[in-house]
Amino acid sequence: MLKSEGNEYARLFNKKTSLLGLSTAISWDGDRYTVKDDTLPSVSYCFRHERQGHMAYKDGLVPRALDLGRSYFLDQVDFDTGDVVLDCGANVGDFYLWFLLNKIDIDYTGFEPSPVEFSCLRRNVEGQSVHNIGLWNKTDELTFYVSSQGADSSLIEPRYYDEKIVVQTKRLDSMIDGSVKLLKLEAEGAEPEILDGLGDKLRNIEYITADLGYERGVEAESTLVPTINFLLARKFELVDVGRGRLCALFKNRHNFNG
Repeated sequence: MLKSEGNEYARLFNKKTSLLGLSTAISWDGDRYTVKDDTLPSVSYCFRHERQGHMAYKDGLVPRALDLGRSYFLDQVDFDTGDVVLDCGANVGDFYLWFLLNKIDIDYTGFEPSPVEFSCLRRNVEGQSVHNIGLWNKTDELTFYVSSQGADSSLIEPRYYDEKIVVQTKRLDSMIDGSVKLLKLEAEGAEPEILDGLGDKLRNIEYITADLGYERGVEAESTLVPTINFLLARKFELVDVGRGRLCALFKNRHNFNG
């Protein structure tokens, strides 16, 4: 199936989910795929890359949302209507699914430098704020290494990638005005640079949840240690660490006022 594409990929995907008794199905419009799931009938999501789509949606939209919620410890954050959530490394916006599933009306902003993924993100979180930029510790134009099938594109050169493009980067502190309930980081190894680019605006953030797995550079290093050290030195506490996926949740120890 993963060697097919277009209508043939959609046919094989749907045959597999039907055999498994799932209500998930995808369609191909000549440009991208759309996935629908009867267990979340008001939502449809689009994606472009076959391997990525199979990884994310083979069990349906609801299992995808629940898995991301567990991985990023979202049930440990007390969300209110209107809370600001920043999704850095948003890809096609799957993180937003958890909030849709739980009917939490957040103020969502997604950042995604890859043009193809960004086009899907913009459609999937329609009505929310999205930015087609990379996040770094300076405003610049940098090489971005695109590896879309595995959803592991990065500003730091990895061992394997499909192509190189030049993207605009900005510091995250230039994009923050007011308090932030949650910052989610999934930057394929660029987490330290993004945190450095927060400057004094780090104090505006109540929670940070981050994927700190073995994804940085050619040597595929983890960013767990530098991220923990950086945040502990700035009065954040480590709340939890994943037992499968290497994610961590941090909380601002200041009396949080934003």
